[in-house]
Amino acid sequence: MSKGNRTRAEPVLLIGGAGEVGRWAARFFRESNPDVPILIGGRDERRAGLAAAAVGGASSVVVDLPSSDLGLGELKVSAVATLFTDEMGGALRWAQQRRAGHISISPGISELGVEAAAFMHQPSAAPVVLGTEWLVGATSVPSLLFAREFAHLEEIRIEAVLDEQDVFGPAANADLERQIYAGATALMRSDGVWRWCSGDDTTSKVRAVDGTKMDANVFSPNDVLLLARNRRS
Repeated sequence: MSKGNRTRAEPVLLIGGAGEVGRWAARFFRESNPDVPILIGGRDERRAGLAAAAVGGASSVVVDLPSSDLGLGELKVSAVATLFTDEMGGALRWAQQRRAGHISISPGISELGVEAAAFMHQPSAAPVVLGTEWLVGATSVPSLLFAREFAHLEEIRIEAVLDEQDVFGPAANADLERQIYAGATALMRSDGVWRWCSGDDTTSKVRAVDGTKMDANVFSPNDVLLLARNRRS
């Protein structure tokens, strides 16, 4: 991200920044961008204010998603991050109107059309980043780095085990359930061929660190597209 005058003057807006994922995102963003102003946006003024107070150089703002201007009037920002499921796509439209870059960490592969279409209609407005990798790339990016050591890869398999000790806010829980259970199919690439799998093809087994085998569901976040594109054969 540029450190020029525009970035310093116009903050990055984190919509959903008061949630569990949002607070961590704000913290990491502040550590890597100490001079960039941050706006914590949320429906609850008090929660947004408390979250902003915990981040240096941050302030808060109330966001009204059903409103055409999100209730923000002529507020100017340099970028917008939507950290929960925005079913109306209002944050994306607002960012495009402001010519501000936008990233969402929620849409699944079958839902990317909204973001792609927004960019197609205004390709010169601002970047639209498709950011729904598992844990925003925490597993797929290292996998790509490890893959460079091999001339040929037969399979890339990423497994995750979640339990009650994992820290997720209500929005993150709902989003995960939507992606895993709401979709009846999962996108896979096998022998160079893309296919949507359903039924028994979407069930699997994972082995925990103690050797216990557990039933699992196959689902396809953006990692499938990212890893397959870089697949060597």
